[in-house]
Amino acid sequence: MKALIVITTLLSSSYLFAQTRTSLLRSIRDVSYQVEQESYNTQASERELRETLTLLRRGLDKLTNGGGGDTFQECRIFVFPILDRVLPANDALNETLKLCRPVVAIEEMKFLFEKYDRTLPARDAITRATRVATEDLLDKLQLLEFAFEKYDRTLPSKDAADRAVRGVSSITLTRSPGRILGCFQSSFPIYDRTLPSADAMDETINACK
Repeated sequence: MKALIVITTLLSSSYLFAQTRTSLLRSIRDVSYQVEQESYNTQASERELRETLTLLRRGLDKLTNGGGGDTFQECRIFVFPILDRVLPANDALNETLKLCRPVVAIEEMKFLFEKYDRTLPARDAITRATRVATEDLLDKLQLLEFAFEKYDRTLPSKDAADRAVRGVSSITLTRSPGRILGCFQSSFPIYDRTLPSADAMDETINACK
């Protein structure tokens, strides 16, 4: 658990902003050593270890090629063929690079593209999906899937996706995504007894923040 707290602190923007590049690099190396030492004796749960591994991989991704690591490459591989069908190749590549630079939540982006693509032109669908695939959606795929399914019962797919994004993005992961999903699963049926499905999902999100 200590390693998770240290890494989270290191990656927070306020902490990084206050340091120089040299001291940042030194701190990264120091924390890397601490993480290695902690890994031999930690009593962290499997959930905490998975969260720590996610943070470490995310940090490595940011360090690789100036931030153009695996997530960026995976985004390029996914987005380019979509745009290549509707744009000249050079324009498709340039737009792919522009769209993928801010993408952090790659799996969430893929899920949303599939939903937007039901009713929007492919270019509009991928543009919309990449623009919202920020840190606010990272590690929230299951929450997004749950919310979309409830909104999609009564709303057009595009509107259901927009509303799911808006609601899930507002949740701060002070608890694990699994625990919040459990809150969704237990709370939604209660609200759904007396409210329309979309309103019930809104209330569920507010209750589980």
